[in-house]
Amino acid sequence: MNLKRSICIMAIMVCIFNPATVTADWKNSGDLKVAVLDLLSRVESENIDVITLTEMLQAELADRKAFQVVERGMLSKIIGEQKLNMSGLTETEASKVGALAGAQKIITGSVSRIGDRFVLLIKGIDTGTGIVELTDQSTARDVNGLMNAIPLAAERIVRKAKGEKVSTAIAKPTMETTVLEERFMDNRNGWSIGDWDPAAASIANQRYVIAMKTQSPVPVFYSKIDVAMDPGKNFSVEATVEKLSGDNGESAYYGIIFGRDFENMYEFCVHPNGRYMIRRQTNGDTSFVQSSVVSAYVNRGNASNNLAPR
Repeated sequence: MNLKRSICIMAIMVCIFNPATVTADWKNSGDLKVAVLDLLSRVESENIDVITLTEMLQAELADRKAFQVVERGMLSKIIGEQKLNMSGLTETEASKVGALAGAQKIITGSVSRIGDRFVLLIKGIDTGTGIVELTDQSTARDVNGLMNAIPLAAERIVRKAKGEKVSTAIAKPTMETTVLEERFMDNRNGWSIGDWDPAAASIANQRYVIAMKTQSPVPVFYSKIDVAMDPGKNFSVEATVEKLSGDNGESAYYGIIFGRDFENMYEFCVHPNGRYMIRRQTNGDTSFVQSSVVSAYVNRGNASNNLAPR
C-alpha cells in the first residue's frame, strides 16, 4: 500500500517538474508572452549599436501583435537583480531571465561578420526547456543594412512561429551601398591637416576639428576628399557637425559640401543663431536652393546638428 502511494506521488512530481509538459506552443502566438533580449555583437572592429537593433526588433514584433512582448525595463530590472550582464547572457541565463519575467519564450541573437558581409542571426528559445526552437538569419553589406534587416527578421520569425513555411535561404543583402563612412579614427581618407593663415585643421578624439583664425573679410575654409560615385544613381549624404566654441557673427556658418568640384557643388550650412541655408554652385555661379532662414530644427549655440540632405 505504501509502495503504490510513493509511486503515485513520484508520478505527480514528474508531471509538475518536467518542463516538456508545460512548454508553450509558438502557434498560440496571441497568448504567448515573449521576452526580446539584447543581441550580441561578435564584431570587435565595428561599433555596432546592438541596443538600438534590439529595440527595433522588439518594436517590430510588438507592431505585428504576434506576441505579448515583455517590456524592456522589466528585463533590465531582473538582470540587475540577478547580477548578470545583459549583453553577454548565455542561453541558459537568457532562459532564466525570460522565465523570471513570466515569458514562455525568449528571442535573442547575434551580429557577426563573415568576409565582407554582416550576418544577423535570430533565435527563439523556450524558457522551460532552454531549447532553440526557431532560427532565422539575414545578411547585410554594412551597418545601415542591418537596420533594414530587422523588419525582415521579425516578419520571418512571426511566420515561422505560426508554422508557415519560410525559405531557409539567407535573405538577400540590402541594395543600399555605403560608399564612405568616416568616423575619424585616423586620417586614412586624406583630409586636409595643417596650420594655414585662415584656419588650422586636425583630427582628434574622433572629430575633424577646424579652427578659424580670422573674421574678415569673410572667413571661408573648405576641406574635401574625393569619393567615386555613379552620378546616374540616387545617393544620400549625412554628417554630424558641431560648433565647439567661438563667436556667433554673421559669417559663423558651418556644415558640409558635396559635389563634383568647388565650381559645381552644394553647401548645406547652419548658424549658431538657429538659421540654415543651402547654397548651390553651378560652373562657379552661386544660387540658393534655400536662402538663410530660421528653423526650429537647428540647435543653437555651441551645439551639434545632424545634416542629411537627400
